[in-house]
Amino acid sequence: MWKFLSIILFGWALLPGGPKESIVILKQAFTIEGATSVGKFTCTYELNQRDTLCTNHHIGDTSIRYNIPSDAFGCRNFLLNRDFKKTIKAKEYKEIRVDITKLRKKDNHYLCDLKLKLAGKEKIYEGTPLKANEEGLTGFLIVQFSEFELTPPKKMGGLVKVKEDIKISIDLTVL
Repeated sequence: MWKFLSIILFGWALLPGGPKESIVILKQAFTIEGATSVGKFTCTYELNQRDTLCTNHHIGDTSIRYNIPSDAFGCRNFLLNRDFKKTIKAKEYKEIRVDITKLRKKDNHYLCDLKLKLAGKEKIYEGTPLKANEEGLTGFLIVQFSEFELTPPKKMGGLVKVKEDIKISIDLTVL
């Protein structure tokens, strides 16, 4: 019996990833920031949904999926809202999907694989860092419109142009 128990404990100690930990998420905020030739813009979507995500979990990896209505982002200005929704093809693609998978702790921060589906195109960003702070976890990606086959809008005959790079931020408020 002790031999059997020793083998199980020894085998568990050799499993990669270290100890398992659960993170309870209370609130989520997704922000898209960009710049134009005349200024910056910020569009945000917030959600109060309780979720649990396990870290260092290798067998049956847990993940969280957020299906965000494309027309739910607020850009603080009806003209920006309209242009943003047109740019991301909100009428054609009704939702933006964000999957957070394979969360693992590394030193004083976390890494995850982030899957983003925008305008019908899906991209996976492996090893995306999430920094721990007093409120929870925050992370961001810098992506280009062209990665999702989107064209940044132009106004006034091309005098006002949106730059190709956009920053997508994720803020997770934890318990």
